[in-house]
Amino acid sequence: MKFKDGEHSISIDDYHFSGGISRSSLMLMNKTPYHYWYENESGQAKPRTATPAMILGELVHTLCLEPEFYDDRFAVGPDIKKTTKSGKEAWAEFESELKGRESIKVSEYEKAQAMASSFRSEAVCSSVIQGAKFEKSIFFTHESTGLQCKARPDIWKGSVIGDLKTTEDAGLRQFQNSAHKYGYFIQAGMMKQAIASLGESMEMFAFLCIEKDAPYAVGVYPISAEALDYGSNLFDSLMRKLKECKDCGSWPSYQTEELQLPGYLKESNE
Repeated sequence: MKFKDGEHSISIDDYHFSGGISRSSLMLMNKTPYHYWYENESGQAKPRTATPAMILGELVHTLCLEPEFYDDRFAVGPDIKKTTKSGKEAWAEFESELKGRESIKVSEYEKAQAMASSFRSEAVCSSVIQGAKFEKSIFFTHESTGLQCKARPDIWKGSVIGDLKTTEDAGLRQFQNSAHKYGYFIQAGMMKQAIASLGESMEMFAFLCIEKDAPYAVGVYPISAEALDYGSNLFDSLMRKLKECKDCGSWPSYQTEELQLPGYLKESNE
């Protein structure tokens, strides 16, 4: 499925299965080109099923940003024992009526509701989402490579982009580590170029973080100019690397390098 460059209102499934290079794809490229090739080019990778963490994240996104679509996307399953005959029959009837919706437990729904309530009670979050657009998909062509990319801002309010994250720890230091590990800086850099492709500017990109455990604390972290430049430069670098691999048909794995003694082991021997 391929979409023309521009802004589109499509489902998350259509977005995931569409053409275009995403931040998650580039994170594989950042690991090794071979990882990217295996997942996106080889035809050998098995489809990945949604993990409980992914389902919770999508549920929280819906309840925080688009609660009017909850009934279209989710259904709370009956509290029954699926090992009994009557339980199996009741569960089969429930699944037959899902019609593409994700089944969730009562406990998952209650947790997500508590997280959404905490999010909405935070003044900055409440202000940012008021009058904003949610879950739009942007397809754009990367200028120096000619490859199509895609980005999907959670929250889009004029020149402000907000990205909602569910996390184990929303503290600054811990989230900085997560931002590096999961490619959030690349995401911000991609978003800047996606918005620019529409003739608009992105003056602020902020992460709105909600912890997954009570009291469901919230952290709001606008990204600095330095971090945004880092993400933009890394995005461009990975795109050029990807283009080179596509052109030459070579997808190298890890390099052969001499294994050094870690610094902490050196210190322990001194």
